[in-house]
Amino acid sequence: MDEAEQIKNELIVALGRAMKTIPELAEDSDASFDAWPRIHVNVMYRYLAAKAGFPKRCDDRRCRRKGYCHGGLGEKDCHACDELWSEADLGKLEAACLAILLGWRELQGFRPMGDMLFSGSLLSESTPAETSA
Repeated sequence: MDEAEQIKNELIVALGRAMKTIPELAEDSDASFDAWPRIHVNVMYRYLAAKAGFPKRCDDRRCRRKGYCHGGLGEKDCHACDELWSEADLGKLEAACLAILLGWRELQGFRPMGDMLFSGSLLSESTPAETSA
């Protein structure tokens, strides 16, 4: 296995660990991007917090005891580690969240086309003139 493959595999394992900390993902492994992708943003938040070693230094006992972050960007999420984020860490989080949001926006744009394709309206044998008449 080359270095790039090893890095990819380590990233997949680390993201998998972060995903297990989100109860909604445990209930629905196919958590959809239909609504605002809060769950996916929190997975990235927790992944980056773990990479930075925040759970060991966090004021929240749950994080220290379980060894993973319980934080997130929502109002109801734990914010005990907020002060641990450096400017560089926040820059990584912002870039990662923007990437998630761009993907979400692209998915929203493709969904109507997919709906038309799978409903058969794009594949019907009638011509546009026949359908408008």
